[in-house]
Amino acid sequence: MDTAAASTPEYFASTFGVSPEVAADLSQQAKALSGTLGPEAQALQRHTLAQPVAPPAPAAQPTALTALELSELAQKHSESGANDAFAQHYAPPPDPSGYEFPRALHQQTDADLAFDNSLRQAFHAERLPAGLVRNVLSSLNEAVHSQANESEVLLNVRLDRTVARLSQMWEKSGEGDFDTNMKTIQGALQQIKSPEIRSLIAANSSRFSPLDWDAILQWAKYSATKR
Repeated sequence: MDTAAASTPEYFASTFGVSPEVAADLSQQAKALSGTLGPEAQALQRHTLAQPVAPPAPAAQPTALTALELSELAQKHSESGANDAFAQHYAPPPDPSGYEFPRALHQQTDADLAFDNSLRQAFHAERLPAGLVRNVLSSLNEAVHSQANESEVLLNVRLDRTVARLSQMWEKSGEGDFDTNMKTIQGALQQIKSPEIRSLIAANSSRFSPLDWDAILQWAKYSATKR
C-alpha cells in the first residue's frame, strides 16, 4: 500500500473502525508526517498505525466487605472513639492547680491554704481525674452542712437507704451486685498511697451519696483496665 492511500480518512475509518471525525484527524496527522519522514520512517509509521489499539485495562474494583466485616470495622471505630473519650475523661489535669475545690464559706487561714495546696499535690500525684475530685468534694461540702446535726439513728437510716439505692441502681444498669462493686471500689482505693487522701476518704466515706459511689465505681473499673 502506498503512502497516499494509507493517509486517507477512508483508510483509517475502514481499518480502525473510528468515526469520520477521528479518521479525518488521523489522516491530517499522517499526511503532515509523510512530508517530513523518510521511506523507512514512513514504513515504521504505517506499521505502528496498523497495530490494533489495546483497550484500556479495567479499573480495579474495591473488595466488597461482608456484613460481618463492616460490623467489626464499625465496632472498632466506635471502641476507639470511646477509649479516647474515657482516657480524656479520667485524665488528671496538667498540673495540681487544675483541681477545683468548693468555695470556702469563711476566710481561709494560711494553714487552710497550705492544706488545700498539699491536697491538690496529692490528687495530682495519684493521677485522679479532675472531674471526679470536683464532683465528690462538692457533694461532701454540701453533706457536711446538711448532716451537721445528724443523729446516729438518722445516720444509720441514711446509710441503709444509700445501700438500697445503690443495689437497685447497679442491678438496673447491669453494673453488678452491691458487694462485688464495693470490692472493686475498695481495690482501687487501696492503690492510693497518699495519707492525705486516705484520711479524707476514711473521715467522709459515710457522707458519700449514691451518685458519688457510682462515680467512684466507674473510675475504679477504668483504673483496673490500666493496671
